[in-house]
Amino acid sequence: DVAGQLPKLADNYLDYVFTNRAQMDVQLVQAYWREQYANCDALDFPLKESTRSRSRGEQIVKTVDIDSAHWKRIEAFCKQQKSSPVHFFRCLFGILIKAYCRAENDFAIAEFFAGRDSRAVMTTQGCFFQQTPFIFKRELLGGAARFEELLKYAREFRKDSRKYQAISMALANRLRPAGRINFMYNYYTFYTRNEMMDGHAVSPREHPPYVEQNVQLVVKTLGDRGFLDLYFQDDNFDDRRMLERMISLSLQILDGVTDIRDLQLVLPDEHTAQLVAWNQTAVPLPDVTSVQTMVEKQVALTPDAIAVIDDAGSLSYRELNRRAN
Repeated sequence: DVAGQLPKLADNYLDYVFTNRAQMDVQLVQAYWREQYANCDALDFPLKESTRSRSRGEQIVKTVDIDSAHWKRIEAFCKQQKSSPVHFFRCLFGILIKAYCRAENDFAIAEFFAGRDSRAVMTTQGCFFQQTPFIFKRELLGGAARFEELLKYAREFRKDSRKYQAISMALANRLRPAGRINFMYNYYTFYTRNEMMDGHAVSPREHPPYVEQNVQLVVKTLGDRGFLDLYFQDDNFDDRRMLERMISLSLQILDGVTDIRDLQLVLPDEHTAQLVAWNQTAVPLPDVTSVQTMVEKQVALTPDAIAVIDDAGSLSYRELNRRAN
């Protein structure tokens, strides 16, 4: 029995669990999050009526892999900004949510994290899970706001809110303004391609459980690669190219676009369609060479229709053509 010969691994997260339970929804936590939610609006994604009528409540899953070169650029940019990819993609998500829902005030998303201690990944079992709210501030997503400012805020908000993170899902749901749709951000770090969690092997290609009425963005990292997954129901949300937009936003930022208002959410092929295909409104003109020819054609179609009117009376096309000839 090989399993019986293996040393028992330490559970590195019991203290974390017990501490969180003791602090869950205490008065200080409730007061902090009530203040954070005070200026938040409910979120809605305006579906076209044609989309709504043909949707079936089907769960849609979209995936995009980020290549090594792109991921290294993201890591280098984040290091320069004293940040990390977890904040980088959270900010991209917020930019897209504001555009989708036309948010005019602060808004909140739920965040779900799963992680392990990288210093003891081979000597401990299990992992920690944590769900907490994140508040996007209106002033950091509009006007002359810069991406670097949003990234700094994301890092500082998560750091400052850490002492208040013991908020239950029930309390967060009560405080959050009730909208038709919710957004959830998940970030997982894998240290090996197949890790054991609760006795099961998981990999970056595994999919987490889907939460109804949510649009879930899942960012997973393994070494120098990143993986993006998007989950939604087609009767709540219908941008099936959201991950492509996120990749495009990332590249624009890495290429030097700093102002959020200068970021292009429209993809290049969509831009071409808007400028070229949608403007193909030319129609063929009738094959005529003179007014006389037009009158003669109209005589054949409607000879008794009124052609001209003046103070002396009116003439039909037949009469006008007869007098002209």
